Amino acid sequence: MAKRLIVFVMLGLLSPLAIACKWPEAESVRVDSDHVLFYRFAPEQPAVGEFFLMNLKFCRDGKFVDPDSIRADATMPAHAHGMNYRVTIAQAGHQIYEARGFLLHMTGLWRFEIVFKDGKKRRRVLFDYQLN
Repeated sequence: MAKRLIVFVMLGLLSPLAIACKWPEAESVRVDSDHVLFYRFAPEQPAVGEFFLMNLKFCRDGKFVDPDSIRADATMPAHAHGMNYRVTIAQAGHQIYEARGFLLHMTGLWRFEIVFKDGKKRRRVLFDYQLN
């Protein structure tokens, strides 16, 4: 087992960040070589026209961290518009942030954007969600 793990790390298939930072039932997005964003929706499956929130955790160098600032939004690339509401973000626990106020008003492909500042550098994460 240990030999396989070393091979996966050497091949880049399983990064040290993925091993050290874990958050059950959350999705993850690699931001850059040092950062991973973990997120989960509440409720788990957002519905058209209903408010939902997103819980966020940020991992840097294999450890969860508190960013200096966070901003979140969602847009529909195919329609060139976003939501009609502004998302607010607050700390919801130890190194857990809650982005509240998402409302996706129509079905289709939505692109989420999370911008956070960690130290002197701003980082931007984009990921897509198909709302049916």
